[in-house]
Amino acid sequence: DSFGALDRFLKFEEDLMGETVEDLREAPVHRIPEYVSLFEEFSNKAQGSDAASLKEALQSMRDMGNYINQSIQHMEARQRVVTLQEVMFDNRIDLVTPDRYWVKEGILTKDYNKQKLFHKRNDYFSSFFGYDSLR
Repeated sequence: DSFGALDRFLKFEEDLMGETVEDLREAPVHRIPEYVSLFEEFSNKAQGSDAASLKEALQSMRDMGNYINQSIQHMEARQRVVTLQEVMFDNRIDLVTPDRYWVKEGILTKDYNKQKLFHKRNDYFSSFFGYDSLR
Protein backbone atom coordinates (compact mmCIF):
# COMPACT_ATOMS: atom_id res chain seq x y z
CA ASP A 1 0.00 0.00 0.00
CA SER A 2 1.25 3.51 -0.80
CA PHE A 3 0.83 4.86 2.74
CA GLY A 4 2.98 2.03 4.10
CA ALA A 5 5.66 2.82 1.52
CA LEU A 6 5.56 6.51 2.43
CA ASP A 7 5.75 5.65 6.12
CA ARG A 8 8.79 3.42 5.53
CA PHE A 9 10.45 6.12 3.42
CA LEU A 10 9.87 8.79 6.09
CA LYS A 11 11.20 6.46 8.79
CA PHE A 12 14.30 5.82 6.65
CA GLU A 13 14.80 9.57 6.17
CA GLU A 14 14.36 10.19 9.90
CA ASP A 15 16.95 7.55 10.72
CA LEU A 16 19.32 9.00 8.12
CA MET A 17 18.94 12.64 9.20
CA GLY A 18 18.55 12.05 12.94
CA GLU A 19 15.44 14.25 13.01
CA THR A 20 11.79 13.32 12.74
CA VAL A 21 9.33 14.97 10.39
CA GLU A 22 7.71 16.45 13.51
CA ASP A 23 11.08 17.97 14.54
CA LEU A 24 11.48 19.54 11.11
CA ARG A 25 7.93 20.89 11.18
CA GLU A 26 8.42 22.52 14.58
CA ALA A 27 11.95 23.84 13.98
CA PRO A 28 10.98 27.14 12.27
CA VAL A 29 8.60 28.00 15.12
CA HIS A 30 11.35 27.45 17.69
CA ARG A 31 13.72 29.72 15.76
CA ILE A 32 11.54 32.83 16.11
CA PRO A 33 13.04 33.89 19.48
CA GLU A 34 16.49 33.56 17.89
CA TYR A 35 15.38 35.77 15.00
CA VAL A 36 14.02 38.34 17.46
CA SER A 37 17.38 38.46 19.25
CA LEU A 38 19.22 38.74 15.94
CA PHE A 39 17.00 41.59 14.71
CA GLU A 40 17.37 43.37 18.07
CA GLU A 41 21.13 43.19 17.82
CA PHE A 42 21.12 44.40 14.20
CA SER A 43 18.65 47.21 14.85
CA ASN A 44 20.78 48.51 17.75
CA LYS A 45 23.77 48.81 15.39
CA ALA A 46 21.98 50.01 12.25
CA GLN A 47 21.46 53.61 11.23
CA GLY A 48 19.15 55.49 8.90
CA SER A 49 16.67 53.64 6.73
CA ASP A 50 18.27 50.30 7.62
CA ALA A 51 17.43 50.90 11.28
CA ALA A 52 13.79 51.65 10.45
CA SER A 53 13.51 48.52 8.29
CA LEU A 54 15.09 46.35 10.97
CA LYS A 55 12.80 47.76 13.68
CA GLU A 56 9.82 46.98 11.45
CA ALA A 57 11.11 43.44 10.90
CA LEU A 58 11.73 43.09 14.62
CA GLN A 59 8.15 44.11 15.42
CA SER A 60 6.84 41.67 12.81
CA MET A 61 8.83 38.83 14.38
CA ARG A 62 7.55 39.74 17.87
CA ASP A 63 3.98 39.83 16.55
CA MET A 64 4.46 36.43 14.89
CA GLY A 65 5.87 34.97 18.12
CA ASN A 66 2.90 36.29 20.11
CA TYR A 67 0.45 34.93 17.53
CA ILE A 68 2.08 31.49 17.62
CA ASN A 69 2.06 31.42 21.44
CA GLN A 70 -1.63 32.36 21.54
CA SER A 71 -2.43 29.73 18.90
CA ILE A 72 -0.61 27.04 20.88
CA GLN A 73 -2.43 28.00 24.08
CA HIS A 74 -5.78 27.94 22.27
CA MET A 75 -5.00 24.55 20.71
CA GLU A 76 -4.07 23.14 24.14
CA ALA A 77 -7.29 24.53 25.64
CA ARG A 78 -9.33 22.92 22.84
CA GLN A 79 -7.47 19.62 23.31
CA ARG A 80 -8.38 19.69 27.01
CA VAL A 81 -12.08 19.71 26.04
CA VAL A 82 -11.51 16.68 23.80
CA THR A 83 -9.66 14.88 26.60
CA LEU A 84 -12.39 15.61 29.15
CA GLN A 85 -15.03 14.40 26.72
CA GLU A 86 -13.12 11.13 26.26
CA VAL A 87 -12.18 10.55 29.92
CA MET A 88 -15.22 11.83 31.82
CA PHE A 89 -18.00 10.96 29.40
CA ASP A 90 -16.48 8.15 27.32
CA ASN A 91 -17.49 10.21 24.24
CA ARG A 92 -21.19 9.68 25.05
CA ILE A 93 -21.74 13.42 25.58
CA ASP A 94 -20.47 15.83 22.96
CA LEU A 95 -18.54 18.63 24.68
CA VAL A 96 -16.52 19.61 21.63
CA THR A 97 -17.90 22.56 19.68
CA PRO A 98 -16.10 25.05 17.43
CA ASP A 99 -16.30 27.83 20.02
CA ARG A 100 -15.67 25.83 23.23
CA TYR A 101 -12.33 25.75 24.96
CA TRP A 102 -11.12 24.98 28.46
CA VAL A 103 -10.32 28.04 30.59
CA LYS A 104 -9.10 26.68 33.93
CA GLU A 105 -9.53 24.08 36.64
CA GLY A 106 -10.32 24.83 40.26
CA ILE A 107 -11.83 23.57 43.48
CA LEU A 108 -15.34 24.64 44.49
CA THR A 109 -16.07 24.61 48.22
CA LYS A 110 -19.61 25.15 49.44
CA ASP A 111 -19.76 26.80 52.88
CA TYR A 112 -22.96 26.87 54.88
CA ASN A 113 -22.93 28.35 58.40
CA LYS A 114 -19.12 28.07 58.44
CA GLN A 115 -19.25 24.34 57.65
CA LYS A 116 -17.67 22.97 54.54
CA LEU A 117 -20.43 20.99 52.84
CA PHE A 118 -18.58 19.68 49.82
CA HIS A 119 -15.57 20.06 47.60
CA LYS A 120 -15.89 19.59 43.87
CA ARG A 121 -13.36 19.69 41.07
CA ASN A 122 -14.41 22.26 38.51
CA ASP A 123 -13.54 22.85 34.92
CA TYR A 124 -14.29 26.29 33.56
CA PHE A 125 -14.99 26.38 29.84
CA SER A 126 -15.62 29.25 27.49
CA SER A 127 -19.32 28.40 27.30
CA PHE A 128 -20.18 26.37 30.42
CA PHE A 129 -19.08 25.32 33.90
CA GLY A 130 -18.63 21.66 34.81
CA TYR A 131 -17.83 19.90 38.07
CA ASP A 132 -17.45 16.45 39.52
CA SER A 133 -16.70 14.90 42.93
CA LEU A 134 -13.16 14.73 44.17
CA ARG A 135 -12.00 11.18 44.58
